[in-house]
Amino acid sequence: MRNFDQRLKKLERQLAPEDPVVLIMSDGSRKELPMTRGGMLELFRYFIKNEDSPEAKLLRESIQILELGGSHLLELARALLHGPAVEETGKN
Repeated sequence: MRNFDQRLKKLERQLAPEDPVVLIMSDGSRKELPMTRGGMLELFRYFIKNEDSPEAKLLRESIQILELGGSHLLELARALLHGPAVEETGKN
């Protein structure tokens, strides 16, 4: 029975959602995005495929992502959501 309990606890840890992603907004407020079972890579894919979603809008408007494992993927997603930077050359 002990082996069963250990295996059940391990399975629960694997299936439980991870901590939410915490975004810092320009006004200093914090917004949370729920994590998916697929982790950061799955969340990254979601933002790229659903760039008009409310979650992507929050990511786009955030100024910082609190350090989580893999948050660099979300920094990349945020940069991609902003689109290419336009440089002003001063020439018309």
